[in-house]
Amino acid sequence: MTSPVRTPALALLLFVFAAVAGLFASSSVAFSVIPPPSAPDFTTVFGPVQLDSQNILPNEQPVIAFVNGRSCGTDTTQVAADVPSNEPDIGKTVYAVDVLADGTGFSQLPECGADGDTITFYFPALHRVANETSTFTGVGFKREELTLDSELIFRFPVPLVTADGIN
Repeated sequence: MTSPVRTPALALLLFVFAAVAGLFASSSVAFSVIPPPSAPDFTTVFGPVQLDSQNILPNEQPVIAFVNGRSCGTDTTQVAADVPSNEPDIGKTVYAVDVLADGTGFSQLPECGADGDTITFYFPALHRVANETSTFTGVGFKREELTLDSELIFRFPVPLVTADGIN
């Protein structure tokens, strides 16, 4: 026969065990309902970039990828090291930019790349836009050799004075 003191303790222990088991069961159901994050959705554009058939100086320059007039990816140029996969570009200034897709999800940005959109590359430290463009293709890699040409000129807006008849 069990003592009267042990029966409530055993009942309490079973209650706590059941509560903890129920907590774990409900939390596993909650986690299984949450969808996993989607795979990255961007195009990586890479390749050499040159100015007058020479490396750009200094070698580390910011590069911005624009799609539909919006900045959709940034990175910094560097000199390609002696890596077998980079053999044609060893010693050249190279870039690699992840251009984000249109959307609000993981690795997406509203009004950015959709299949077929044009990607323009801007080098702000040099005030130059690449002569070549690329095309957004969704997930994947694209090699584009870029050349830089004439420097963009900054112009300051001047207020216009008109006589439109309103005092």
